[in-house]
Amino acid sequence: MTKLETINLDQQYAGDVELIWSYWSDLENLCIFSSEVLESRVVTSIKKGIGAQRICVMKNGGEIRETVKSYSEEDHFFELSVETDFLPYKEALVSFSISEVSRGISKVNVQMRFVPRFSFLGVMLSKIIIKPNIKRMFNKLLEDFEIYFARIERKDFLINSQLEIVGD
Repeated sequence: MTKLETINLDQQYAGDVELIWSYWSDLENLCIFSSEVLESRVVTSIKKGIGAQRICVMKNGGEIRETVKSYSEEDHFFELSVETDFLPYKEALVSFSISEVSRGISKVNVQMRFVPRFSFLGVMLSKIIIKPNIKRMFNKLLEDFEIYFARIERKDFLINSQLEIVGD
């Protein structure tokens, strides 16, 4: 049986939950604040919520297709299935949640769960190469959001960053 791998990252920002949620929950916004995504477009008539599909064209030339599998406006949460040919996993789910830490402080949590390709070899490569690279990719995404949000909101808002890798 192939092992499910998990990457979990949290970052806190000085900003209201609803405001932070409005940026992350708009699926077409990703290219606005991510330096690695050239284009993010919704390709279904459903623009938000379960069933919405987004295609991201990456700076490296790759393309990622994502489908919203779970969505809660009230809980500020959504989960995407991720399909791509250029990343070495069979299946992957990425979830984003935004929660209030304290008044005016919000936390963005990004979690990716995936099954590596190539069974035993994939699990070994996952520990050495795949997980560190995906972790860097999501750290970069959170940093890019920090820069974008600070510029748009015109305030210094990064409070704390916490990183945890689960499944090693």
